[in-house]
Amino acid sequence: MRLRRVILLIGLAASMASGASSTALALSQNGKLEALADSFPHAYDKQTETLVPYIKLDWNGKLRFNKKLRGQWSLFALTNPTAHGAPENLYADLPAAFIEWRTSSRLKLRAGMNTLNWAVVDFSSPSDVGNTTFTSHPLRSHKQGSPMLETSLGGDVFNLDLVYIPLRRRPEVPSQNSRWLPRSLLLDIEAEGQRIELPNQLEYRWDPAQTLGPALQHNAGAKLASNIGAVDLQATYFRGSAPTPKILPTQLEFDFNVARSPIHLTSYSYLVETTGMGFTWALENWIIRAESVYEDSISEHPLLQKWRWSNVLALETTVDLATRTANLLLQGYWAENPRESDNLISSSYRLFDRSVLAGGRLAWSDDLVLLLSSLYETETDGLFWLVGFEQKLTDQVRFGASWQDFSARREGLLKTFEKNDHATFTMTYFF
Repeated sequence: MRLRRVILLIGLAASMASGASSTALALSQNGKLEALADSFPHAYDKQTETLVPYIKLDWNGKLRFNKKLRGQWSLFALTNPTAHGAPENLYADLPAAFIEWRTSSRLKLRAGMNTLNWAVVDFSSPSDVGNTTFTSHPLRSHKQGSPMLETSLGGDVFNLDLVYIPLRRRPEVPSQNSRWLPRSLLLDIEAEGQRIELPNQLEYRWDPAQTLGPALQHNAGAKLASNIGAVDLQATYFRGSAPTPKILPTQLEFDFNVARSPIHLTSYSYLVETTGMGFTWALENWIIRAESVYEDSISEHPLLQKWRWSNVLALETTVDLATRTANLLLQGYWAENPRESDNLISSSYRLFDRSVLAGGRLAWSDDLVLLLSSLYETETDGLFWLVGFEQKLTDQVRFGASWQDFSARREGLLKTFEKNDHATFTMTYFF
């Protein structure tokens, strides 16, 4: 109650100071509290856990002062009691905490913490580079909020968004006992195709994170969007830190061609320049999405990829099956990159270099939803698949369970993860 009173008092003062015609102050908020557990049948060693619990909080609110001035905030927090250190043991972020001022129906100004959503496709969008990420699982990432100034100018046909980020939050990596760090070998460390064998009793240690040049300072970008009938078009440009860092091992020592434990790792933030375009075409029964993005590395480091060209085409449709409804998705990814991929979690986006993703969501009843998705990666002949369900218990409580499976014939990311097959159980309370 005390927090709500403070928010209301601040809102009332801002409303009076604005001098605009006032209306009733309106506050709305919602959120969810989630208890999640990953259960892994395979045990590595004492450094990793077979049962990994998480507690997550998402809390969002909107505050309207008057017709022209409003605010929005979002709090994200996560804890993993089994993690050996930051950030997974206790992590918090403000994805949004900004004030928005609409000077007219076409001009909008924002200032404060925020996250950008420039994605055209779901799952992995090469255009969505406006925020750094926290990744504790290769298929789960959180976009971190950044302080930014935004201007949006909209017309009848075109809309222009400009953004300036004076300081970005550093990308976050898993804790040092994470199961998602390689446990048998490291790939492509100093030369393409190099392999480094890892000891059976393995320990990782994170050294202080590094920044190459001013990668986290003075980031900026622009998006030009247009709507022409059933087609939405966009063109984007962004110059700033890469969303995920480059992770490199340091201080490697060997015993008979096997690296000696502990393995020291360092994450590097680096500067990239990204130019892309995409479209969404809504037909009667289909939605077609596509993106093409070119990324150029500005920072200098011998182990950074110099450039990357990414493309994706996605098809979505809804099918009626008797009395039930299924949402279906098919995506094809194709990327060019002059450098071979390593097998560290920061390179999880390389799973989409040459891949086909298919997914479905079947509403079995009003309270039960069945989920199925799979990713086939051609470079290593790798396969990921997930099957699960979500059950509505009450209006505020849902339970979910799934099985996730990784496999590959050739060395790479998916083969690195192949002993991380696991079941996930989730209980969610909405408020």
